[in-house]
Amino acid sequence: NATRLYLGDDAYEAVYFGTNATNGIANTFSFFGTTWRSAFVGSNGVLTFGAGDLTYMPSLTAHFGMPRISTLFSDLNPSSALSNGIFVEVLGEGADLRFVATWDSVPFYGIDQASRGTVTAQAALFLNTGSVRIAITEIGGCDFVTCSGAIVGISSGATPPDFSQT
Repeated sequence: NATRLYLGDDAYEAVYFGTNATNGIANTFSFFGTTWRSAFVGSNGVLTFGAGDLTYMPSLTAHFGMPRISTLFSDLNPSSALSNGIFVEVLGEGADLRFVATWDSVPFYGIDQASRGTVTAQAALFLNTGSVRIAITEIGGCDFVTCSGAIVGISSGATPPDFSQT
C-alpha cells in the first residue's frame, strides 16, 4: 500500500520510516554512522537526511553537500500531468525490512516535457542492515542537455578524499 506524495516542481516532503509492528518502536536507518527515523523525499530524484533540498540543477557540490541518496538527481517535475507520481512505502520484515521511494514516470522539467522523456527509478533503504539499493528502469527521451549532469550515488555529506570525477 504505497502512499503517493503530491510534490510540486523542486519540492520535498519529510517521510518517517514507520514503526515496528511487533514492539511499536520507530523504524530507523543507519547511514554513514548516523541513525535516522526519516528522510526527505525530493521531487528531483533524491532522498536527503537531516533537511530537505530544493536544488534542481545537479552538481557534485550539491550531491556531496549533505547526506543523500541520489536515485537519479536531475531536474524532474512530478507535478506534470505526464507524471505517474512519487510513492513511498515500507515493505518486508527482518533483514528484508525496507523503506522504498519510487519516482514513477516522472518527466524531466522543460517547456516541451512530452519530448524530454521520463524517469522511473527507485531507492530501497534496508532498515535493519543499512544497505541501499538503487534501481533505474526507465530514462526515456533523454538528450545530452537533460541527462549529462544527472547524478546517481550516495553521499555522507562530505566529498570523499580520494574522489575523482569520471
